[in-house]
Amino acid sequence: MWNDREDALAIEPTHVVLIENQKVRILEVVLPPGYLQAYHTHKWAGILVDLVPLDFILFTNGKEILLSATDNPVFSHHEGQPLHPTKNIGDKTYIGLHIEVRFLKLATEGLNLSCKFCVKLNEFYFFDVFV
Repeated sequence: MWNDREDALAIEPTHVVLIENQKVRILEVVLPPGYLQAYHTHKWAGILVDLVPLDFILFTNGKEILLSATDNPVFSHHEGQPLHPTKNIGDKTYIGLHIEVRFLKLATEGLNLSCKFCVKLNEFYFFDVFV
């Protein structure tokens, strides 16, 4: 299902590794205004942390999803992202962290989006991630 040649680091220069070990990969993502990423994947479950939110279009599953910085949470999560690009349609540079957790399958059932998950991750897993 996951092709390493489609991984974000193999294709997209906007993703830079800050930390990588056997348990976690933390990427800094910087998207200038108007930038359209190449199609890429994230195979591990992850959390996105918006340091500078943006208005963008996410192209996924044959659909264009318009998301506004005012509608987006500071934290969001996923179980892995299939082939997709993102386009910054805002007027400022987006900066975010993409925290990919290699050993954890996210249990999102019954959670209200990702803020509760991030609290749970912090309480139960965060300190173990860097060991």
